Parts: sequence; structure tokens; C-alpha cells
Amino acid sequence: MKIVFLIGNGFDIKLNMNTRYKDFYKFYIALPQNNEPDIIKQFKKDLGDNKDIELWSDLENVLGYYLGKIEKKEDAVILHEDLIDKLSQYMGLEEKKHKIDKTKKEQLFEYISKAYFNKDFTNEEINEIGELLRVFGTETDWEINIITFNYTKTIENMIGDFYPPLMIMNNGQNNINLSGITHIHGFTNKEMVLGVNDDTQIANEIYKTETDITDRYIKTNSNNTYGTGRDKKCQKLLEEARIVVLYGLSIGDTDLKWWEKLSHTLINGKIIFFDYLKEPKPNDNQGARIKNIKEQIRNKLLTHLTQKQDFEYVSRVPEIELQRLPLKPYKSLTSTQND
Repeated sequence: MKIVFLIGNGFDIKLNMNTRYKDFYKFYIALPQNNEPDIIKQFKKDLGDNKDIELWSDLENVLGYYLGKIEKKEDAVILHEDLIDKLSQYMGLEEKKHKIDKTKKEQLFEYISKAYFNKDFTNEEINEIGELLRVFGTETDWEINIITFNYTKTIENMIGDFYPPLMIMNNGQNNINLSGITHIHGFTNKEMVLGVNDDTQIANEIYKTETDITDRYIKTNSNNTYGTGRDKKCQKLLEEARIVVLYGLSIGDTDLKWWEKLSHTLINGKIIFFDYLKEPKPNDNQGARIKNIKEQIRNKLLTHLTQKQDFEYVSRVPEIELQRLPLKPYKSLTSTQND
């Protein structure tokens, strides 16, 4: 049985890493401005003048919008290459500051082996997932792949060197193997991708047909310039997966392509969405509120999935499971305190 984990920036944030874009902005604005091109100075000024930094919380969305303000193609190229260079520096420094304790890898393995049966799932949810595992998960070993949207190698640093497939656990019937980790947006030091989902998110009609722009600002095009084949690999993994677990992802518009790909999983298997909720968290006597929260997240994901599909297709989509409290095995990765 094939299982895919999609890991977002929430993973690094829970390890106390300052990897939000607003953390990067402070670094970026503070850099010396000697001999900087005018477009860089203007972008930094606009960024610094913006009092509501939350509006700029998604740099990639901002870039698509900001292209509408840039008249010269050369300036758009300069801005993107400067952001990639400085973001690479910042993420690299942040990664070096946080030494990951490799002794925690067993707890990580336990998490990815047992995320499907969490104490915060309802009995109905556990039964549904259990039936899926009974049908598809007993005859063959479990093949787990991790697709991370992060530049950092946090997971690799936690696990240490390994040669896939790596057996991480046996559940009594099958080996559970980690088959690989793919960085869909590249790494801190190479093949970094920064941009929008497609040309509809570029606020400049002229630039939509300029390859110098689209090869930098559109993620799929940018990935193709590196020739790594990771887009096709990740598409295949999602198409073949029976279970997809999402962790630390915001389901943003600039990665719309990947949320659309999840439709294959919804037809053939199950999506499990782990989310750390803001205070105050619902308690076990607030069933209606818990249901409402689940529906909000489910509808957000379905909004992306249905943009190219009809309503009849959507009506057959199974429920999405949502963990309503922090996952304890993962919480222990960052804390030695008792739960």
C-alpha cells in the first residue's frame, strides 16, 4: 500500500524555526543597500512601508501581484533572482542555527507509522480508515513517501543518512518502509523554486508569454528548468497513493496544482489533514463546533479541487478527516515535557 505525506512549513515552525516569510522580510530589509538596483530598493521600500505585514505573509502571492507594477522585464528578472539569492542565504542560516536531535527520529517514525489512528479521531473516522487499511494494507508492505514543500532538510537531518527503502517499523503484518523524501520546491542551497501556480496569478498580461518571466515566476516552469523530474515524480506518487496525510500546510493558491492532484486520492482512498488550531480549542463537549471546523477546512480544500470539475463529481468525494488537537507524538519532537 502506498502512502504519501505532504509536509509544509508548519513542520519547521513547530521545531521553533523562524521560516515564515515575515521572518525573512526582517532579514531582507536589513541587508545593506549599497549599489542595489532601483527595483530592489523600491520593493524593499514597499515592503517596509506596508503596516499590515500579514497582507504580505505569502511572498509568492505578492510576487504575482507585484509583477503588475513592474514595467521592465529586466527589473522583474533582477527582483526574482535577488529574492532567490537572499532567501537561500536566510533559510541556510536558519537551518544551521537549529541543530536537529537525531535521537528523535524514532518518534518521527512512530508518527508516520501510526498517524492513521489518532486518539482525536471519532470512532466513525477510525473505522473508515481501518477498513481502507484492511482492504489495501494487509497484502503488501507499506510504502511511505514524503513530499516536503520546505527548502530545509529538517527531516533528513532528523533521520540521518539512509538508503531507501528504509524499514521504520513492522505492524505485525507488514513492513512499513520509508521510500524517499522529495523537495518539490528545491533546497536552501540549490534548485530553489519561488513563484505562483500558473499565469492566471501573474498580474501583467505581457509577462504571461515571456519565458524569461514564466521560467522564474511559475513554479512548474521553474522546476522544469532544473530538469530534476520531481514534478512528474510527485504527481505519480499522489495518483498511486491510497492515503495522503497533510501536515503543516496552508492549502495556498500558489500550490493549487497539488491540491487538484489530490482528487485521485479522494476517489481511491483517504486524505487525513492534521491541523494545529488557534486558541481557544474546542473541547470534547463541543461536537457542533468541531464539525463546523472540519467543514471549513474540507470546503477550503474542495474549493481548489473543484475548479476544473463538475458538482456531480464533487458530490462523491468522501469526508476529509481532521485532527482537532496537536498530535502528541509530533509534539514530543520539540518538547521533553510530559503531555
